[in-house]
Amino acid sequence: MFGIPEDLGVKGNYGNGGADSLWIPFLQSFFNMQSNDFFDGGEILLIGHFDFGDIEYLIDHTAKSDEEKLEAYRHAVNTIDEEVEHLAKIITENKKIPVVVGGGHNNSYPLIKGTAKGWFKAGVIPLAQINCTNLDAHADYRPMEGRHSGNSFRYAEEDGYLSKYCVIGLHENYIPQNVWIDIVNNPFFDCITFEDIFVREKRTFMQAVAHVLVLRMRV
Repeated sequence: MFGIPEDLGVKGNYGNGGADSLWIPFLQSFFNMQSNDFFDGGEILLIGHFDFGDIEYLIDHTAKSDEEKLEAYRHAVNTIDEEVEHLAKIITENKKIPVVVGGGHNNSYPLIKGTAKGWFKAGVIPLAQINCTNLDAHADYRPMEGRHSGNSFRYAEEDGYLSKYCVIGLHENYIPQNVWIDIVNNPFFDCITFEDIFVREKRTFMQAVAHVLVLRMRV
Protein backbone atom coordinates (compact mmCIF):
# COMPACT_ATOMS: atom_id res chain seq x y z
CA MET A 1 0.00 0.00 0.00
CA PHE A 2 1.28 3.45 -0.87
CA GLY A 3 0.05 6.99 -1.39
CA ILE A 4 0.24 9.40 -4.33
CA PRO A 5 -0.88 12.77 -2.93
CA GLU A 6 -0.60 14.94 -6.05
CA ASP A 7 -2.76 17.30 -8.11
CA LEU A 8 -0.68 17.60 -11.28
CA GLY A 9 -2.80 15.26 -13.38
CA VAL A 10 -6.03 16.89 -12.27
CA LYS A 11 -4.71 20.38 -13.00
CA GLY A 12 -3.49 19.14 -16.38
CA ASN A 13 -7.11 18.24 -17.12
CA TYR A 14 -8.31 21.83 -16.58
CA GLY A 15 -9.11 20.95 -12.96
CA ASN A 16 -8.65 22.74 -9.67
CA GLY A 17 -6.94 19.99 -7.71
CA GLY A 18 -7.96 18.46 -4.41
CA ALA A 19 -6.56 14.97 -5.03
CA ASP A 20 -3.55 15.65 -2.83
CA SER A 21 -5.38 15.89 0.49
CA LEU A 22 -6.48 12.29 1.17
CA TRP A 23 -3.28 10.60 2.32
CA ILE A 24 -3.00 12.01 5.86
CA PRO A 25 -6.72 11.58 6.75
CA PHE A 26 -6.50 8.05 5.38
CA LEU A 27 -3.53 7.22 7.59
CA GLN A 28 -5.28 8.63 10.65
CA SER A 29 -8.23 6.34 10.00
CA PHE A 30 -6.22 3.33 8.85
CA PHE A 31 -3.95 3.28 11.90
CA ASN A 32 -7.03 3.10 14.13
CA MET A 33 -8.26 -0.12 12.51
CA GLN A 34 -8.12 -3.28 14.60
CA SER A 35 -6.26 -6.37 13.44
CA ASN A 36 -8.67 -9.26 13.94
CA ASP A 37 -10.45 -12.13 12.19
CA PHE A 38 -12.01 -9.66 9.75
CA PHE A 39 -8.84 -7.79 8.84
CA ASP A 40 -5.32 -9.05 9.38
CA GLY A 41 -2.85 -6.18 9.58
CA GLY A 42 -0.04 -8.66 8.92
CA GLU A 43 -1.21 -8.92 5.31
CA ILE A 44 -0.57 -5.23 4.64
CA LEU A 45 2.78 -3.62 3.89
CA LEU A 46 2.61 0.17 4.16
CA ILE A 47 5.41 1.39 1.87
CA GLY A 48 5.03 5.17 2.13
CA HIS A 49 4.06 7.90 -0.31
CA PHE A 50 5.39 9.85 -3.25
CA ASP A 51 6.10 13.55 -2.89
CA PHE A 52 5.85 15.59 -6.08
CA GLY A 53 5.20 18.85 -4.27
CA ASP A 54 8.44 20.45 -5.45
CA ILE A 55 7.46 19.95 -9.11
CA GLU A 56 4.01 21.41 -8.54
CA TYR A 57 5.44 24.38 -6.61
CA LEU A 58 7.95 25.09 -9.39
CA ILE A 59 5.26 25.10 -12.06
CA ASP A 60 2.83 27.21 -10.06
CA HIS A 61 5.47 29.85 -9.35
CA THR A 62 7.37 30.02 -12.65
CA ALA A 63 4.85 29.44 -15.46
CA LYS A 64 4.06 32.75 -17.14
CA SER A 65 0.59 31.95 -18.47
CA ASP A 66 -2.25 29.49 -17.97
CA GLU A 67 -1.35 27.79 -21.25
CA GLU A 68 2.27 27.37 -20.21
CA LYS A 69 1.16 26.07 -16.83
CA LEU A 70 -1.17 23.53 -18.45
CA GLU A 71 1.58 22.18 -20.68
CA ALA A 72 3.96 21.99 -17.73
CA TYR A 73 1.44 20.01 -15.67
CA ARG A 74 1.00 17.51 -18.48
CA HIS A 75 4.73 17.18 -18.99
CA ALA A 76 5.20 16.60 -15.25
CA VAL A 77 2.68 13.75 -15.30
CA ASN A 78 5.15 11.79 -17.43
CA THR A 79 7.59 11.92 -14.51
CA ILE A 80 4.88 10.67 -12.16
CA ASP A 81 4.05 7.88 -14.63
CA GLU A 82 7.60 6.58 -14.55
CA GLU A 83 7.84 6.55 -10.76
CA VAL A 84 4.42 4.97 -10.16
CA GLU A 85 4.88 2.37 -12.89
CA HIS A 86 8.24 1.30 -11.43
CA LEU A 87 6.82 0.76 -7.93
CA ALA A 88 3.70 -1.02 -9.19
CA LYS A 89 5.90 -3.37 -11.21
CA ILE A 90 8.08 -4.21 -8.20
CA ILE A 91 5.00 -5.02 -6.11
CA THR A 92 3.28 -7.18 -8.70
CA GLU A 93 6.34 -9.08 -9.90
CA ASN A 94 6.48 -10.31 -6.29
CA LYS A 95 2.88 -11.47 -6.71
CA LYS A 96 1.41 -8.85 -4.38
CA ILE A 97 -1.54 -6.53 -4.99
CA PRO A 98 -0.88 -2.76 -5.01
CA VAL A 99 -3.35 -0.65 -3.03
CA VAL A 100 -3.03 3.04 -3.84
CA VAL A 101 -4.48 6.02 -1.96
CA GLY A 102 -4.81 9.55 -3.28
CA GLY A 103 -3.81 11.28 -6.48
CA GLY A 104 -5.69 11.90 -9.70
CA HIS A 105 -6.97 9.28 -12.11
CA ASN A 106 -3.93 9.99 -14.25
CA ASN A 107 -2.25 7.39 -12.03
CA SER A 108 -4.48 4.67 -13.47
CA TYR A 109 -2.23 4.51 -16.54
CA PRO A 110 1.11 3.79 -14.79
CA LEU A 111 -0.64 1.44 -12.36
CA ILE A 112 -2.12 -0.55 -15.24
CA LYS A 113 1.19 -0.55 -17.09
CA GLY A 114 3.33 -1.47 -14.07
CA THR A 115 0.89 -4.13 -12.87
CA ALA A 116 0.64 -5.74 -16.31
CA LYS A 117 4.42 -5.84 -16.64
CA GLY A 118 4.93 -7.17 -13.11
CA TRP A 119 2.35 -9.94 -13.24
CA PHE A 120 3.59 -10.95 -16.69
CA LYS A 121 7.16 -11.19 -15.40
CA ALA A 122 5.94 -13.23 -12.42
CA GLY A 123 4.06 -15.62 -14.73
CA VAL A 124 0.67 -14.68 -13.32
CA ILE A 125 -0.72 -13.63 -16.71
CA PRO A 126 0.25 -14.86 -20.21
CA LEU A 127 0.39 -11.36 -21.72
CA ALA A 128 1.30 -7.98 -20.25
CA GLN A 129 -2.36 -6.93 -20.37
CA ILE A 130 -5.01 -6.65 -17.66
CA ASN A 131 -8.75 -6.00 -17.50
CA CYS A 132 -10.04 -2.98 -15.57
CA THR A 133 -13.28 -1.89 -13.97
CA ASN A 134 -13.63 1.81 -13.23
CA LEU A 135 -16.29 2.83 -10.70
CA ASP A 136 -16.52 6.46 -11.73
CA ALA A 137 -18.70 9.24 -13.08
CA HIS A 138 -16.11 9.74 -15.85
CA ALA A 139 -14.64 7.31 -18.36
CA ASP A 140 -11.14 8.87 -18.26
CA TYR A 141 -10.86 8.00 -21.94
CA ARG A 142 -10.35 11.43 -23.45
CA PRO A 143 -8.03 11.96 -26.44
CA MET A 144 -4.24 11.64 -26.14
CA GLU A 145 -3.58 15.38 -25.99
CA GLY A 146 -0.91 15.09 -23.31
CA ARG A 147 -1.05 13.14 -20.07
CA HIS A 148 -3.64 14.18 -17.48
CA SER A 149 -6.32 12.66 -15.27
CA GLY A 150 -8.88 12.41 -18.06
CA ASN A 151 -7.10 10.10 -20.52
CA SER A 152 -5.31 7.41 -18.51
CA PHE A 153 -7.29 4.50 -19.94
CA ARG A 154 -6.85 5.78 -23.50
CA TYR A 155 -3.06 5.72 -23.07
CA ALA A 156 -3.19 2.30 -21.41
CA GLU A 157 -5.16 0.86 -24.31
CA GLU A 158 -3.03 2.54 -26.97
CA ASP A 159 0.14 1.12 -25.41
CA GLY A 160 -1.36 -2.38 -25.26
CA TYR A 161 -1.59 -2.83 -21.48
CA LEU A 162 -5.39 -2.54 -21.17
CA SER A 163 -7.45 -5.43 -22.49
CA LYS A 164 -11.09 -5.25 -21.38
CA TYR A 165 -12.47 -2.11 -19.76
CA CYS A 166 -15.82 -1.29 -18.15
CA VAL A 167 -17.09 1.83 -16.40
CA ILE A 168 -19.79 1.46 -13.74
CA GLY A 169 -21.75 4.55 -12.73
CA LEU A 170 -20.78 6.67 -15.74
CA HIS A 171 -22.73 9.96 -15.70
CA GLU A 172 -24.34 10.53 -19.08
CA ASN A 173 -23.93 14.32 -18.84
CA TYR A 174 -20.17 14.01 -18.27
CA ILE A 175 -19.12 12.04 -21.34
CA PRO A 176 -18.18 13.76 -24.64
CA GLN A 177 -19.91 12.35 -27.72
CA ASN A 178 -16.65 11.32 -29.40
CA VAL A 179 -15.57 9.37 -26.32
CA TRP A 180 -18.99 7.73 -26.07
CA ILE A 181 -18.79 6.60 -29.71
CA ASP A 182 -15.29 5.17 -29.16
CA ILE A 183 -16.50 3.16 -26.16
CA VAL A 184 -19.68 1.71 -27.69
CA ASN A 185 -17.83 0.76 -30.88
CA ASN A 186 -15.10 -1.11 -29.00
CA PRO A 187 -16.05 -4.80 -28.50
CA PHE A 188 -13.75 -5.02 -25.47
CA PHE A 189 -15.25 -1.98 -23.72
CA ASP A 190 -18.53 -1.60 -21.87
CA CYS A 191 -20.22 0.86 -19.55
CA ILE A 192 -23.25 0.90 -17.28
CA THR A 193 -24.42 4.42 -16.63
CA PHE A 194 -25.50 5.88 -13.31
CA GLU A 195 -28.86 6.71 -14.89
CA ASP A 196 -29.44 3.11 -16.01
CA ILE A 197 -28.83 1.91 -12.46
CA PHE A 198 -30.39 4.54 -10.22
CA VAL A 199 -32.84 6.44 -12.45
CA ARG A 200 -34.17 4.01 -15.07
CA GLU A 201 -33.51 1.04 -12.74
CA LYS A 202 -32.63 -1.30 -15.60
CA ARG A 203 -30.45 -3.24 -13.15
CA THR A 204 -29.36 -2.89 -9.56
CA PHE A 205 -25.86 -1.83 -8.59
CA MET A 206 -25.01 -5.39 -7.55
CA GLN A 207 -26.30 -6.70 -10.88
CA ALA A 208 -24.07 -4.19 -12.66
CA VAL A 209 -21.04 -5.39 -10.71
CA ALA A 210 -21.93 -9.04 -11.40
CA HIS A 211 -22.32 -8.25 -15.10
CA VAL A 212 -18.81 -6.90 -15.21
CA LEU A 213 -17.11 -9.56 -13.13
CA VAL A 214 -18.89 -12.59 -14.56
CA LEU A 215 -19.50 -11.64 -18.18
CA ARG A 216 -17.35 -8.75 -19.36
CA MET A 217 -14.15 -9.42 -17.48
CA ARG A 218 -13.94 -13.15 -18.07
CA VAL A 219 -10.61 -14.05 -19.69
